[in-house]
Amino acid sequence: MPVDDELLARSKAENEVTEGGNESEQAGNFRAVKRHGGNSLADSPVSIRELRQRVLIRQKVAKSKAESEASKSSTNPIRQVTDKLLQAAWENLIDSFGLTLIWIDVHVFLNNVLGPKVFCNLGDEWIPAEAKKALGQSDNAKTSLALAEKVEEIGCGCLNLGCLFIVLAAIVQIALIGAALENPLRALWELTKVALSSFFSMF
Repeated sequence: MPVDDELLARSKAENEVTEGGNESEQAGNFRAVKRHGGNSLADSPVSIRELRQRVLIRQKVAKSKAESEASKSSTNPIRQVTDKLLQAAWENLIDSFGLTLIWIDVHVFLNNVLGPKVFCNLGDEWIPAEAKKALGQSDNAKTSLALAEKVEEIGCGCLNLGCLFIVLAAIVQIALIGAALENPLRALWELTKVALSSFFSMF
């Protein structure tokens, strides 16, 4: 086969591979053609077509796996129940005077122990399964999901810190009341001293 015909066959094969797709796919296909350059040039169009078909099949398999994993996590009945419970805990946080924060902390602990297949990450319970399927594995979906998780994690940490301060204040109040009941005269004297010092400090 003449050299000119071989070069024309190679350029034609490269054009077939690089048609369509984005620049990264074109660059990957071009490198694949270069790697297979050691084969016979007459057979290169067939091998390139096969290579492109394999790449497409792998992409379809990866996409189907991602969709199946998303559907499994979204159709898991236990996961649906725990998502609803977590949503209810957040929605009734004020009505229950912060008692539902206990379930939120339990959910976070079980998420770390059992994983997100049963107990979702914080912030993931608000995104419907249909929206997850529609968004797929895009960068925007990952960014929005990471932002929702981060906001809810910060909120959970702040609420736990506030509850810790409330518990410490209650313990201090109980200790003061206990000390006053144990020795009421001394407690009355201390209160009188504080009141008098406050009064005279005003002048």
